[in-house]
Amino acid sequence: GNVVNLFFDTGKDLEEWEYTAAFHLFDEEIFTNRGYNIEDDDSEFNPTWHIEFELIQDHQKMQQKLEELCDLIKFSIEKVLIDISTKESEYKQDS
Repeated sequence: GNVVNLFFDTGKDLEEWEYTAAFHLFDEEIFTNRGYNIEDDDSEFNPTWHIEFELIQDHQKMQQKLEELCDLIKFSIEKVLIDISTKESEYKQDS
């Protein structure tokens, strides 16, 4: 159809407490503020997110959208991995 479905994860195996922390600390608003629909997918081994957006027929505009999305994903994953690195005691006691 005219919808693009994209899935991404942390790119590395996480401990159970890190898994929970990643979902809690991941900033989905960065995506929703730019018009992307995003949902977490906790059925995978590592934290995974699903993004859905409208297909753009213009190849150059679609390429720009995908580049923006890749930058957002890279920034968000790097940030959440840094953010959770200081939360072990907080999340380990909850698991």
